[in-house]
Amino acid sequence: MIRLGCIAAIALTAAARADEPILTLRGRATLPPGVIVAVSSDGIAVRDGGASPVVVPWDTVLAVRGEHAAIAEAYMPMAERAWRARARLERGDVPGAEPLFEELFESMHDNRGPTGERIAFGLLRCRLARSAQSLAVAPWITWLRARESSGTPAVRADTALGSVVDAETGLVADLPPLWVPGPAVRVLATGGSLTARAPYSTRAEAYAALYLHAARAASRVEAEMPAVTSREPGVEFVLHIVTATTATDTAARAAARASLAPFLDPSAPSWQQAWARLGVGRSLLMEPDDSARRLGVIELLTVPASFERELPYLAGIALADAAVALESLGDAGGASRLRAELLTRFAGHPACDWDAIRRHGEAPREQAAADPLPTETVRR
Repeated sequence: MIRLGCIAAIALTAAARADEPILTLRGRATLPPGVIVAVSSDGIAVRDGGASPVVVPWDTVLAVRGEHAAIAEAYMPMAERAWRARARLERGDVPGAEPLFEELFESMHDNRGPTGERIAFGLLRCRLARSAQSLAVAPWITWLRARESSGTPAVRADTALGSVVDAETGLVADLPPLWVPGPAVRVLATGGSLTARAPYSTRAEAYAALYLHAARAASRVEAEMPAVTSREPGVEFVLHIVTATTATDTAARAAARASLAPFLDPSAPSWQQAWARLGVGRSLLMEPDDSARRLGVIELLTVPASFERELPYLAGIALADAAVALESLGDAGGASRLRAELLTRFAGHPACDWDAIRRHGEAPREQAAADPLPTETVRR
């Protein structure tokens, strides 16, 4: 009887273990139905019958049991770091999350699976949060490449995706192809952190080529306009902006400005309006006659007047560009007031470190306290 009791207990224990999940996920992540069919750096592939496998990214994986446990064990340290990075970012700890994402990104930047995609997106969010736009381009392009090349469905849990990336174009509202000259932009232009792969026929490669070209133009690095072949709407939009602000040919700039006209309409999304106005304004500053350049200043000042709260990064660029333009037009007083506005209301903006702004010393800051530029004046 004792022996039969032991056998029954062992059988019950075995049955209980058989009922335990082979794959355990963290938090509220949804476990896809099916069985594990593969384990790789992409994540854990789970297939339900004859359906296509679904890949579970490593940052959601807590434990793996069964025949795949030994292979999964090699990835568990990376899985825990990815989870810790995501958890810190979700609770607003960007300084704590970014180093973890950077480490993971450097070790997995060529990974185009769901795990690499999630890591690139996390690093993108961290760098945008601290206004490091030039450093945000590489993880953004990596994320786009992963999205384009992924042939296997993945478990999606990026709740911040809709607030960062435009679903239709894949563009990021706070990451326009419009750069303020400086060391960080020059590193992007010459440092090799991002490469574009001809023939630039996909959306990701077209964006990479155009953003690099814009950074090189801002850094005075000679380069030919990339022959982009993708004709997706977002690519066309970026191409018009980059052409309008970098082309040396007057006719090409004018044609690009004309192509941006539909995006100036109030019916367009606000971020597209701001990009287009900033692009048109900068383009007009490149024209030889003073009247066109003054129109460019007016166009630029519509950006902080209309979009400061929603798009402060673009508003800061517009103020910096307008201040430098007024200085070149002989309006030192207007330039000083715009610099004051930039340095006080947009402290910490990358444009504040632009040499053309910094070389005027602390005078604008002192003037700003006594004579700030009213928003109504900017609107007029």
